[in-house]
Amino acid sequence: MDYTDINANTIDRWIEEGWEWGIPISHEEYQKALAGEWEIVLTPTKPVPKSWLGQLQGKRILGLASGGGQQMPKFAARGAECYVLDYSQKQIESEEAVAAREGYTVHALRADMTKPLPYGDFMRPVAATIKSVCYELSLPVPRILIEPGRAIVAPAGATLYTVGSVKTIPGVRTYVAVDGGMGDNPRYILYQAAYEILAAKKAAEPRTWTVTLAGKCCESGDLIQENAPIQPVEVGDPVAVLATGAYNYSMASNYNRVPRLPVVLVRDGESRLAVRRETYEDIIRLDE
Repeated sequence: MDYTDINANTIDRWIEEGWEWGIPISHEEYQKALAGEWEIVLTPTKPVPKSWLGQLQGKRILGLASGGGQQMPKFAARGAECYVLDYSQKQIESEEAVAAREGYTVHALRADMTKPLPYGDFMRPVAATIKSVCYELSLPVPRILIEPGRAIVAPAGATLYTVGSVKTIPGVRTYVAVDGGMGDNPRYILYQAAYEILAAKKAAEPRTWTVTLAGKCCESGDLIQENAPIQPVEVGDPVAVLATGAYNYSMASNYNRVPRLPVVLVRDGESRLAVRRETYEDIIRLDE
């Protein structure tokens, strides 16, 4: 099983457990969208301004990793033709179930953006949209390059920590504290970005623990993940946080004057240091 299968299975499991981004909209919400009362939320708290979307009637909208029956039904209700790509089978099923329930068509494809995509299912509607718009505006058809960005970079990276302590509060939760934290990756504390965590030396074993992975920054919100499944761990074990290649290094900071992590490239069993670990001398080099 490769990392995409692991990630897809994880999303599917979260959906079964009631994950908020896997709950499709209700019939009542769809009816409200038909009547013009709707909003698209991509984070738990901030709706996307409707001015960004413009007039939806007749538009072709492609949703990448946006299955689940939350966004596309509202776009469809406003007259858009919707295409969806997602690697979670349950997200695709939810998308198709809402479309069948409400009587519209959604073009849903289960695929992974890090791998070559079926041209007929994916690129043809994209190319058709570009050509039709250019025709309507009397513009020459440009050469289009698609840069998948984090879809390639994110799964290529993982962040390794060492367990410093394990604390179980009966009836509450189990904390696993590691030698890093929110300074390495602020995405969870900012908008609850979901990550899969593993005991790096026990990755093939069942994940029978549910833990909150906490950092060392001495903040109540210094969390990397909450209520996450993991294999049993003890002090000194390495823990891997997967799919951190896109944002960890670019968003890392010296919060509480903690040096940033190194970056190591690995291929075919060989490693190379790409960015060295920061030292305390680096931290104070600008001090006068």
